Amino acid sequence: MQSDKVLRQTILNLGMSGAKAELMRTSFENSAQVVAHMGGTLADVQSIMQGYADETGRARVLSSQMVQDIMAIGKGTGLGVEQATKLGAQFEYMGFDAKSTMEYVQGVVDTSERMGVNTTKVLKNISDNFKKLSTFTFQAGVKGFAEMAEYAEKTRVSMTTALDVAE
Repeated sequence: MQSDKVLRQTILNLGMSGAKAELMRTSFENSAQVVAHMGGTLADVQSIMQGYADETGRARVLSSQMVQDIMAIGKGTGLGVEQATKLGAQFEYMGFDAKSTMEYVQGVVDTSERMGVNTTKVLKNISDNFKKLSTFTFQAGVKGFAEMAEYAEKTRVSMTTALDVAE
């Protein structure tokens, strides 16, 4: 009953009905088991679905795989579900799906660990400064975002300051 209540509330919040509501129910149910194995709850699935819609401005049904990928980013990096959802939605604007975002985040994690900087802070810097970062063209592309955030964290320079200097 509790899970049905969460699902109905999500469907109402996103303004879905008919076939879309049924797709949402299926995605929700398929996601719930895997999310629970990661230590999440139905409220986390709801947060991902609604957060993605809020951030992108599009009410659409996320596949269960997308929910799982966002949850893995949130739980695996310390960003949390809300920040991981925001990051995933931001990267969707650049044509990245949740799986590609997860691979990107894994690259950031690997590089940050090699540099000895806090991965969560680097990812949070990327997410918080995404709009400003996206106004620049990096020679290394999206990887350049991560490099800038990593070096900013390593040198203790705020991303805002670094972007102001670049501007």
